[in-house]
Amino acid sequence: MTQTIALPLPGIEHGKRILASVVETRARDGPGSTWVSVPIDNEDLSRGFKDVSFQRLNNAANHAARWLSEHLPGTSEPFQCFAYTGPKDFRYPVLAMLRILEKNQVDAILREAPHVQAVGVPELDEFLREDEAVPYNYDKTWDEGKDDPWLVFHTSGTTRYPKPVTYTHSMMAGPDIAASLPDVELGYIHQYACRRWYTPVPSLHFVGTVMTLAIPTFLHTITVVGPPVPPSAEVVMKTIRYSHVEGVLLPLALIDELCQTPSGLEALRQLKYVHYAGLPTSVYIVPCIGSTEAGGYFTQIHNHRDAWGYISFHDYAGAVFENRLNNLYELVFTRLPGDSPQQIFKLYPGLDRFETKDLWAEHPVHKGLWRIIGRTDDYV
Repeated sequence: MTQTIALPLPGIEHGKRILASVVETRARDGPGSTWVSVPIDNEDLSRGFKDVSFQRLNNAANHAARWLSEHLPGTSEPFQCFAYTGPKDFRYPVLAMLRILEKNQVDAILREAPHVQAVGVPELDEFLREDEAVPYNYDKTWDEGKDDPWLVFHTSGTTRYPKPVTYTHSMMAGPDIAASLPDVELGYIHQYACRRWYTPVPSLHFVGTVMTLAIPTFLHTITVVGPPVPPSAEVVMKTIRYSHVEGVLLPLALIDELCQTPSGLEALRQLKYVHYAGLPTSVYIVPCIGSTEAGGYFTQIHNHRDAWGYISFHDYAGAVFENRLNNLYELVFTRLPGDSPQQIFKLYPGLDRFETKDLWAEHPVHKGLWRIIGRTDDYV
């Protein structure tokens, strides 16, 4: 197995850190503290990629904060909310850095829409310009700000109608809290830490924002942001080849496409890790699963090559499986004592158990490994 990074990272006190404050701290390290890596030329990836520092991210967020304060409608609310939709570039994480969101009450949408005020957003270079912006600092401590609403994601709609889910600062700090836990067995966070990763998942989704903000900030990952075009096997292959990433998080369909050609297979061979959503394939891979409400499920990595499609849960996940039908079990999260990384109970603090309505089957040989089968609704 490829050597992973030990956690906690040296010299870092993980846990109870607000992401925006960590960005400000890392920005003070200067241009050598890398946030993401982007194409030099979106039309010609062979020209390579250039790193963007936390210093530049923080300055861009300050420029964006000033612009928003001048263009959003006035409000007396402490957490004003806006919705943004735009090209697949990192204006999403830049705008996400702003601390002006309020739960589910959208005052403005940054695109044309008939029922709300529309505001046109400047080009990305306007926020990334090098002149120093007036700082908009986040001064709250962890205890003061951990429950403040920050980002509103919509659920995927794959299992029911989409709905908004409001993330607080503590919910977005999930990777940092996980890294702070004692005696944590090997999991996905160990493979992300201090490495270069690429995913084509856009930042308008929860996973995309985690990969461009939370993972780089807390785990010192460098996330590669591909060109703002629909992902294809060709785009993914060139991004892997020219960005020098060590791992990718891909939909299974893209992995299948890459495996159809010698050049795609060669691109996959360059990698140390392939994380995916879906069914298993043939390289050393790790299945990733989660939901907008519960975040990334706290899973660990196993070495059973005949069970790549199966998942093992950390004890810290509080996952139990309750029999529902024959050999099918529903995944239920139960609240653990203390400050555990159970995001679902931060979203629903009044609950002590959460039934996911997902049905799983245990591996016939390797007990404790589980594979998702379907939904309880499918068997009504």
